[in-house]
Parts: sequence; structure tokens; C-alpha cells
Amino acid sequence: MLSAGSFAQKSTIPFINKKNQHHISAEFASVSYTYIHQFAPKLQLGARLQAGMAFYFIPSLPPQLDPEIFDLINFQILYRTKAARSFYFDLGTVISYLSFLEGMEDQQDITFGLSGAAYYNYKKFHIGFSLQLRFIENEYYYYSSNNTEIWESELKSLVLFSPLILGFSF
Repeated sequence: MLSAGSFAQKSTIPFINKKNQHHISAEFASVSYTYIHQFAPKLQLGARLQAGMAFYFIPSLPPQLDPEIFDLINFQILYRTKAARSFYFDLGTVISYLSFLEGMEDQQDITFGLSGAAYYNYKKFHIGFSLQLRFIENEYYYYSSNNTEIWESELKSLVLFSPLILGFSF
């Protein structure tokens, strides 16, 4: 005799609902590792460690699109929210150490800002894109009329865009 329990299907937990979530992703020319912990059904916090390149946009007149920014180390603190069964968003802060703009001669020690990413998840794979608003302190010097060297700094903003993120979740 068959019991009613033998006809039940195995239920699998959607990845976005797992308590501990690990992701390895590849972007344009960078790689990242993300860990998210689910503290409660609507409270998922984590961190991402990333190294590599991304495209950036300088909001100025006229707008300027430069090919890349290279981050030696990029660290993000994230809040994850589920938008639908297979869609989720990561929002958070970002800080990077040793960023190179337009080549190795334009080195920034630290950049900081806000990050956001959207993903579609299918089984253990995800695809998405990200935007970051970063701030850098640009220091420069010039000579006054009496030939005195004057150092100044300004805070510049960059909008970084990664159009395609592919990854694996485990």
C-alpha cells in the first residue's frame, strides 16, 4: 500500500531564501566574491570583495565616458532585497583601495561611494548589472603670480557601470 507521503515532491528552497549565500561573479574584466547572510526573511546583509576593471562616466559638461577604472581592492557592505521569485537587488556602500584611472599614472589611494546592482537568478546562476557612484579626492598644485606653489584638492564624482555580471551561487 502506498502512503500519501510517497507522492509528495521534493521541495527545494530558492537560493535567494537560503540562510548563507555565497556568489562568485565575473564582470567586464573583474572578479568578485560575495557573502550574504539572512538574519530574518527580509533582512539579508553581506559583503563583496572585488578586484578588476569597470567603465566609468564623469558627470560634466559635455559628458565624458572613459574606458576604465582599475581597482586593486574593492570592498562593499550590502543589503539584499528580493524583488520577485528570481529577481533581487543589492544596495550598499563601497570603498576601494588603490584605484587607477586612465592608466597607472593617475593613481587614487581611496575612492568611496554607493553601489547598487540588479540580478536575475536561475537555479545556481545569476546575471545582472551594477551602478556605483564614487567620490575621489583630486589633489593638484599650481603656481601663483609670485611663483609660490599652491596645493588644492577637490572632490570629484564618478559613475561606474558594469553592464554584464555573470555568476555562480553556492
